[in-house]
Amino acid sequence: MANRFQNRRSKKYIHLFEFDQDEKFSIPLYHFLKDDFAIDEHYFYIPQHNNMKLKLCEDNVEYFNYDLAWAIRFFVQSFFCQKIIIHKIPHNTYFFVLFLMFPFLARKSAWIIWGGDLYYHELRAKGFKSNLVELFRRIIIRKLKFLITPLDGDFELARKWYNAKGKHISSFVYPSNLFKSLDLNHSRKDNRVIIQIGNSACRTNKHLELLEDLKFLRDENILLYCPLSYSGRDDYINEVIEKGYEVFGREKFIPLLEFLPHQEYLDFLSNIDVTIFNHDRQRGLGNITSLLSLGKKVYMRESITTWEFCVQRDLRVFSIDKDLHNVLHPMPEFIKKHNIGLVKSMFSLNQLISQWSEVLES
Repeated sequence: MANRFQNRRSKKYIHLFEFDQDEKFSIPLYHFLKDDFAIDEHYFYIPQHNNMKLKLCEDNVEYFNYDLAWAIRFFVQSFFCQKIIIHKIPHNTYFFVLFLMFPFLARKSAWIIWGGDLYYHELRAKGFKSNLVELFRRIIIRKLKFLITPLDGDFELARKWYNAKGKHISSFVYPSNLFKSLDLNHSRKDNRVIIQIGNSACRTNKHLELLEDLKFLRDENILLYCPLSYSGRDDYINEVIEKGYEVFGREKFIPLLEFLPHQEYLDFLSNIDVTIFNHDRQRGLGNITSLLSLGKKVYMRESITTWEFCVQRDLRVFSIDKDLHNVLHPMPEFIKKHNIGLVKSMFSLNQLISQWSEVLES
């Protein structure tokens, strides 16, 4: 016990994950830092989950539940560390109490903006409890030393909504966003157009609205895949499945209900022709960059910060608002090559190493 306590005290960087279903971000990040940085300087706090097969059995990884014992351990370790790296701001009483009572914690913290933790400002159900949570968040976010996001628009929203004072570090953060290079010479038995809608079971995908908008395709030669294995409630998942079967039938609408390992998911993406992200806020950047690196046709709303990100960097994406009627039109080969080249240069391993160097050394 004494050795483990000393091991915590000696860490320069403390990573706090709010939630990471199936550890799709924490495990790859751990191995990336292990390969390219001094992993012994890092300590990971990851919330408990039921999938024992995925757990990192390392001395500098702790699976925890939010309780008083954790709060004490985290406070002591944070007191000695150089930087706290928050992977999505938790909505937890112990977290709020620590960061409100001891402002120095926020002043040594870097917030990796996931999206939902920023857009809570707009999407929360208004009421006494959420107003109180928002007050706590406003006090804490204003004091955070760094805000990490590749999206300039999200950083500006944090400044606008929370009067954030921290420095913006532009980074795509997670290895899941790296350029993907796969063999795309898949054989097709027919000329069906394979379409993916959304990337998770979260309501922000606006599946029901999109299924209505896509009714004009129900007599076309298509397959419509809908990932629903991640980040959603059963009642909403069932509602989406029912609507998909109603509009397209069971032969054309295929819900994906099991979480796919990373390589299997990439193989799935390599078979997609078109992906439509109807999110009403920034979400799924890793999916978008993966699809663009595979030369796929990607649709999204023009009103979200991800659209602005793509336009600013000359990545060619398509507008749900204006171009959805052309969804079955093949994307020109020169646009595919253009996107692949840009993603390869912007989302390379060397870029990620450079960005994490800035995160750790700032």
